Amino acid sequence: MKQGIAAATCFSVLAVGIAYTSYDDFASLFRNHRDMKYRVAPFNVISATVSALKRKLETPTQFIRLGQDAFQVSTSEKPRVMVIVLGETARADHFSINNYARLTTPSLNALMTSEPIFSYKSATSCGTATAISVPCMFSFLTADNYSDVARNSSNVLDVLETAGINATWIENNSGCKDVCNRIKTVKMSESRCGELECYDVDMLEQLKSWLSNLHQDSIIVLHQMGSHGPAYYERSPNEMKRFLPECKSQELSNCSVDEITNAYDNSLLVTDQLVSQVIKLLKSHTELDSSMMYVSDHGESLGDNGIYLHGLPNWIAPEEQRHIPWIVWPSDEFNVSKHETGATISHDNFSHTILGYFNVEASVYNEHLDLTKPDGRYAHAFATPRR
Repeated sequence: MKQGIAAATCFSVLAVGIAYTSYDDFASLFRNHRDMKYRVAPFNVISATVSALKRKLETPTQFIRLGQDAFQVSTSEKPRVMVIVLGETARADHFSINNYARLTTPSLNALMTSEPIFSYKSATSCGTATAISVPCMFSFLTADNYSDVARNSSNVLDVLETAGINATWIENNSGCKDVCNRIKTVKMSESRCGELECYDVDMLEQLKSWLSNLHQDSIIVLHQMGSHGPAYYERSPNEMKRFLPECKSQELSNCSVDEITNAYDNSLLVTDQLVSQVIKLLKSHTELDSSMMYVSDHGESLGDNGIYLHGLPNWIAPEEQRHIPWIVWPSDEFNVSKHETGATISHDNFSHTILGYFNVEASVYNEHLDLTKPDGRYAHAFATPRR
C-alpha cells in the first residue's frame, strides 16, 4: 500500500515536472487536439467526473429570468447607440495606445489627436478563457462569485430588450457562449464567408447595414476572432503584416518567442483597424447619439516565464492572461475624463455601465459599478454629470 502511494506520488511529481518544462509543447498540443483529454487515462475520467458534478451543482435546470422590472428612465433626442467590440485574447500591454513600444494600434493612436478616445490602463478580466469571461462580463455576477448559473440566466442584453432597447449580436468567433441565445444574431460564417474564416474587418459591412436601418435605442456586439491562438498568423491578411518573420505554425514549439510575438502583434493590427473604422463610421452618422466600447475577454501568455496561451485558473494565472485592453470612444453621455483612465476597473463594471449608458433602472443594476455614474466609487473618472 505504502509502496503504491509512493510510486503514485513520484509519478505525479514527474508528470508535473515534464509538463512544466515542456509547457509550450503541451499547450499547443491540447489546444489543437482538444479531444485528447478524453483519451488519456486517468485524466479523462477525472475531467468527466468534475465536469458532470460541476454542471449538476451549479447549473439550474430552469432558466432564471432577471431584470424583469427594467425600464428606461429617459431617452435622448437622437437614437442612442452603443457598439461593443468584444475582443478575443488581447493583452493590454501589447497595445501601443497603452505605451507598447511597437506600433500595434497606429490608427487609434492617430485618431486620439482629434477624437476623445480613452484607454483604461488597469482593466482586469473575469477569467482567462472565453467560456468563462464572456458569460461573466455580460452577467450581473462578479469575478469573485461567478458560476455557470450565468449561462442559464438573463444577461444585460436580455435586460436591455426588456426595457425596449434593441440588441443584436454579430458573431465572428466560435460562438457567444449562450449570451446571444435570445436576441437577433448574425453569424459571419453563414452570412458572408461560407467555409472560409472571415477577418474581423469584414464585420464592418454588417455594421453599416445595421446602422442604416436603425430607428430606436440599440446595442450591437461585434464578437471578434481577434488574436485567437495558437494560429495567430491566420488572424491577419498578408497585406497588413508589419512584424516579420512570424510564426506560421500551430505548434508553438516550432517557433521562437520572437516569431510568436510577431504573429500575435500582427493580429492586433486588424483589431486596431476594426475599432478605428467603427469609430469613424459611428461619427459619420450624425443622426445618432453613439458610443463605442472595445473590451477583450481575456489576455494571453506569449512565452512569458515559459507560459503560453491562456486558460490557467485565476489564482495562478499570470497578469498577461487577465490584464485586458478597454477602450472607449464616448458620446457626451459617457463623459469619461482622459486623466482618469488609470482607474482600476474590471469586467464587473461592464453590464452595469451599459445599463447606465442607456439610463435603464432595474433591480439587478448596481450604480457603484457603473462607469458612467458621476458619483460614488468612480466619481473622479468623469468630467461633468450626465445630462
